[in-house]
Amino acid sequence: MTDDRQPPEGAEPRTDRGRRSEAQGAAADLARMGIDPRSLGLDTPQSQAPERRWTQESDHAVPQRPADDANVVALRPEWASQARGHAQPAPPAVPPSATVPGSIEHPPTVAHEVVSRTVSPAPERVGGPSWVRAAARGIVTLDGAAAADAERALVAGVRRRQSGRRLVAFLSAQGGVGTTTVASGVGAVLAALRDDRTVLVDVQAGTPPLSTLQGVHDPHTVRRILAASDAATPPTAPGGLAVVDGPSWDQPLERGELGGLVDRLVAQHAFLLVDAGDDPTDGAYAAVARCDRAVVVTGPGEIGLRALEVALSRLDRVNPAAARSAVVVVVCREDGDPVDEARRAAAAVGAVDGQVVVVGRDDALRHGRPFRADQVTSQTRFALLQVAARLAEGR
Repeated sequence: MTDDRQPPEGAEPRTDRGRRSEAQGAAADLARMGIDPRSLGLDTPQSQAPERRWTQESDHAVPQRPADDANVVALRPEWASQARGHAQPAPPAVPPSATVPGSIEHPPTVAHEVVSRTVSPAPERVGGPSWVRAAARGIVTLDGAAAADAERALVAGVRRRQSGRRLVAFLSAQGGVGTTTVASGVGAVLAALRDDRTVLVDVQAGTPPLSTLQGVHDPHTVRRILAASDAATPPTAPGGLAVVDGPSWDQPLERGELGGLVDRLVAQHAFLLVDAGDDPTDGAYAAVARCDRAVVVTGPGEIGLRALEVALSRLDRVNPAAARSAVVVVVCREDGDPVDEARRAAAAVGAVDGQVVVVGRDDALRHGRPFRADQVTSQTRFALLQVAARLAEGR
């Protein structure tokens, strides 16, 4: 190959040594700019700059900083950030609380105090199952944050996924204690918070129709459900709870008929709540004997305790498994101490934690009024949430 570049007139012709010297100078200039001369086909300068080394660990290799040389100016950011020779130690960090010499200390302002409070460590969270149980019994009064945490825990328990259908019996040994009201309230909670369906069935003979109390049009009775040849879908209340009215007083349910009633309803509903009350008929007996879980409702005082013992004794004779996991609800119609009622009921039945729930005085539940979730007190709603979460637990 010939060199097309010609020297100026009168200049001495360039020799190979001159060309080599010129190439080395160009290579040195490239090295000063951080460019590898070999990438342009030039030899590495022997004295102007040391050989540049590239790592081969990855496709996006990071160049290594060349050895220090007075003639090399590091223009790459990763090289310019490094000091030549031995790195100078970084100045010691000044703690936030330390005072810098020569500085003026100012007293903390109100804004500074507010900001310091916002970044302070969060206090230990108050909650858990024991706190929920205490609140439901009226033992503690929850503030806004703790109440929200407790309700979220209960809502999560109510929404727990079910592996199968569940038959729940509500019973008592004393009339007028609020069995139907508690069953309606728990059913309303399940229907509102769960994605599946819940139905409340009255198996007591001659009682006021649930459809009237719940505002349901086109009511279905247990006889109408039994007359259906296939799975039945009864009408629902405005809150989403399906209801089925009980039989007439002269045509009570037989034991064998309860099985057909359950078979027609269980296909469309995850929770089948049966209001058996203190009814002594065969249909109520069959519901208690067949249920997966049971809720025993009673009143306060000595009469309520004796009625509770009778109801649990009946349940234990026909369904021992349901008796061991039964939920006891004490409904206080008048002023009283919910804590004392919870302790008395728990001691009478040897209940475990969370097995006894007390519904304090609530004017919306007095004088036989139907259950309305938007009218009851927050304490009543909290108690019903706990009962519903207890029923949604695993068997």
